[in-house]
Amino acid sequence: MQFTTAKPNFIVLFTDDQGYQDVGCYGALKIKTPHLDQMAAEGMRFSDFYVGSNICSPSRAAMDLKVVSFASNKSPTSSF
Repeated sequence: MQFTTAKPNFIVLFTDDQGYQDVGCYGALKIKTPHLDQMAAEGMRFSDFYVGSNICSPSRAAMDLKVVSFASNKSPTSSF
């Protein structure tokens, strides 16, 4: 077995208002997502993802800044 020290490619698709079954590889029947389905078939799929807020802007900021915001509506203070 050969091991490598190269960093893996990691892609996060961060979308707004997407449900769990809105992508074909997770069971969507009406929405066709052939490219996402191919990526899922060739790589790893995850079933859980948590965001920093229930609306777009703070969620994106939390992800970009690598911080966790809390439900108390305080500024993000904890880093990963």
